[in-house]
Amino acid sequence: MRLKVARNALIICAIFCSVTSTAHASKEDGVEFLAYVTGNTLYDQCKSNEDNPKFLMCISYIWGAVDYDNALFNAGLINRTYCIPPDVQSGQLKDVVLQYLSRHPEKRQLSGGALITFALHESFPCSQGGGK
Repeated sequence: MRLKVARNALIICAIFCSVTSTAHASKEDGVEFLAYVTGNTLYDQCKSNEDNPKFLMCISYIWGAVDYDNALFNAGLINRTYCIPPDVQSGQLKDVVLQYLSRHPEKRQLSGGALITFALHESFPCSQGGGK
């Protein structure tokens, strides 16, 4: 229970900080959209040490993106694009995202949330059937 409350507090903090930060315009496949946290920002946060507040922002933003994807899936609005095994830890998710961002510097100007989805899809693909 305490872990769930702490995680929710972190997510709220991440959302607040991302909303109050400067928005960046990005263009993906010819479509322009605003991204409050780009891959560049996420990369900077995720490569921080655990005692740095940026590290907490990284973990919170990743969990917020995962929760958002889960909410859309549960509402029937999207197909599941990745399937995280139940025993995966927060630090592992951070490592997966950081490695993806390290391998793809050409994509870091894109939305942090989209890049998290790409990274998790690459590392935790769902079995056949679209993840349903």
